[in-house]
Amino acid sequence: ITIDSYLQALDTAKDKRDINRSKYNIADGMRLMFDPFERVARAHHICPCCERPFSAEEEDEFVRKQRIKAASSAEHVKVLGTESGSADSTFQQLDKLRVVYEEYVKIAKEKIPQAEKDLTELTEELEQKTQAFDDILGIVAQVKADKDSIEALVHPVDAADRSFQDIQNLQKQVDDLEYKLDFRGQGVRSMDEIQSELNTLQSTKYMAPFRCLLRYLRMIIFFLDYCIIAYCF
Repeated sequence: ITIDSYLQALDTAKDKRDINRSKYNIADGMRLMFDPFERVARAHHICPCCERPFSAEEEDEFVRKQRIKAASSAEHVKVLGTESGSADSTFQQLDKLRVVYEEYVKIAKEKIPQAEKDLTELTEELEQKTQAFDDILGIVAQVKADKDSIEALVHPVDAADRSFQDIQNLQKQVDDLEYKLDFRGQGVRSMDEIQSELNTLQSTKYMAPFRCLLRYLRMIIFFLDYCIIAYCF
């Protein structure tokens, strides 16, 4: 029996049970009449069915036939009882499955379609959230790349700032030297002192980028020296 044929099998079992029960009831009813018929025939010497008078021989023959039929009827009733009980048992077993079948129908027609609908909606929602998550990952990756780029610029900026500070300091020293080289100013130092200080500055790590400036200063010194000599003479 399959699920689809359950209702048909249940109806068939019910019909078979009812038919066998009816046969059993009829046969059992007829069996119960044999003994009363025999008593009527013996007591009144007539046929129990048509009330025709019996002779002694007819009465004995009727009683003999009734006893034979009663004996065979008992066996027949027993067989019908077994068949009726079996049919009823089959029907009861199938009927117990009615609740399961009804639950199956409810699941197949209501719960499964609803579950499929919910699954479709959840799948669509998951796809949307997955796409949003991928977008967030892209943004995070871009932010990280920008952060790495900015961090990579920190050291050059620091170096540039230090270089700018060094340039300002050197510019101040150059300004001081230019002021001191002015022979009309106060506290003029000798050429040897200026040359010694320039040599000291040239030996520091900051003078490498300013060699051109030093050459320019040397030219100024040479020019001033020339002017001093010319002025003295």
